[in-house]
Amino acid sequence: MEFLDFTSVTLEEFQQLVPPFETAYQARMAAWRMDGKPRTARRFTVDRDCPLPTPEDRLFFLLTYLIRLWKEGVRDLVMEICCALHNFRVRLTPWQPMV
Repeated sequence: MEFLDFTSVTLEEFQQLVPPFETAYQARMAAWRMDGKPRTARRFTVDRDCPLPTPEDRLFFLLTYLIRLWKEGVRDLVMEICCALHNFRVRLTPWQPMV
């Protein structure tokens, strides 16, 4: 698959988005903690063992996981898997009749 298929932007557009995204990300993390509460004591830093250590990694994750996940084909696949798991659990429950 192409970069455009994963992120809905071209590689050139992605590179242009990185600086403003990182500025907004750092501003948000300076004011708020990950749990949504205001940051009061410690300032935000990116750890050495962070799973998304670079601005490019963070933006790529955001574009692929949070946006692409709910596009039509992926959303349908997720719903199909969830329904299959639900039906499987219903059949394993002994006190309910199989339908």
